[in-house]
Amino acid sequence: MMVVASFSFVGWNISQHDTTSAADEYVYIDYFDKVPDSFRLHNGEPTGNLARQYALCHGIRGYIDANPAACEGALTDEHIASLPFSGETTADIYTPTYFMITKAFAYPLSIFTGGDLVNAARLTGALWLAGAGIFLSLTLSRLRVSRLTSVLAPLAIIGSVPAYTANTYLSTDAPALLIGSALTFLAIRYFQTGRGLWWIPVISVIGGSLKLQNLAITGVVVLTLVSWVLFRSSPFVHRGKAVVASALATVIPVAIQLIWTIIRASDLGSSQREIEHNQLGLSNIVSEVFKFLPTLGQGVEVLSLVNAAGIASACLLSVFVLSGFIGAASTQTAPISTVARSSLFMLLVLGPLLAIAVAATEGYYFELPIRYALTLLPPTFIAAAVFFETGTAGRVRAVPVICSLIFALGFVITGTP
Repeated sequence: MMVVASFSFVGWNISQHDTTSAADEYVYIDYFDKVPDSFRLHNGEPTGNLARQYALCHGIRGYIDANPAACEGALTDEHIASLPFSGETTADIYTPTYFMITKAFAYPLSIFTGGDLVNAARLTGALWLAGAGIFLSLTLSRLRVSRLTSVLAPLAIIGSVPAYTANTYLSTDAPALLIGSALTFLAIRYFQTGRGLWWIPVISVIGGSLKLQNLAITGVVVLTLVSWVLFRSSPFVHRGKAVVASALATVIPVAIQLIWTIIRASDLGSSQREIEHNQLGLSNIVSEVFKFLPTLGQGVEVLSLVNAAGIASACLLSVFVLSGFIGAASTQTAPISTVARSSLFMLLVLGPLLAIAVAATEGYYFELPIRYALTLLPPTFIAAAVFFETGTAGRVRAVPVICSLIFALGFVITGTP
């Protein structure tokens, strides 16, 4: 069911896209086009003809309008100057991991669907999303919720605005929901059975190599494991093994990102693009503390980028998750209470930590996009579903209805208000 729902949602919305995403999709198309011939992109590297022509032909949402005259033929200097940063890439910060995986699956999908390679690359988002739905369902089935809820609740994530922005376009955020769901499942399974512990560092390394921001869920899982060790919450939690697994899950992906930063440092400064270099101040840090907590279900920086259905979906999911997981942190028992509390802590410290990391590595600060906390949506959503299903509020039994409504709204989200 999760596979069918994911491919239906992603496929339908791809067919409705008339522009590239506002969230850097055009430079992701460029990276996708160049791997594996180019192992990485360099700072200041010009984007290739495919990405430029695709962006100019179809437009970039919120930036430039579609230009049918640019769909064929040579591009002029005027065309190139109209692109963000005059056609320079901004995707050099990423490792090639996501783009290589995407290309490996995009080729067979393009043959199967008969579509172009860019849309096939977008369709790979359904694979990540289906995996997220499966792990969400498996996790909920372990947590005393009804069979109906364990099946229908994940549909709220599959059909959400965050999934729309991350998984129906070519985006480095596409794996985030799967990474978050898988690690949450593994942590709860370990608490209940003592099995699967060593998969936690494996998935953390994969997630961290895909994108630095995916380490947010690693932080939640590590905090959860440490809490279970300190308070002896489960007879299945082995103190020594849990500590070693936590250390591996943290140190290895951080080391990978540090090595990547060192590799990139060889050509930092070669870019000619002009960026407003804001310095990180105390007011910035305070604003980042509360950046992610109220926007968990939002998915886009400005809700006016989607239509009324998208706004309704985002608001409904945000209220459901925020109220539910905070309720779970206050009233539920382990393991879900620990996951909820660790998620709350990480949501508050993630912004400042990322802002400081960006300022240290890039030399300047920019306001963080809300999608950087995407891996934290699965654990908070699971906690919310459990709270409303099994807690005092569970008497209402409205979780399947709410989640089905969010999924239904996902089929009428568009970028046209």
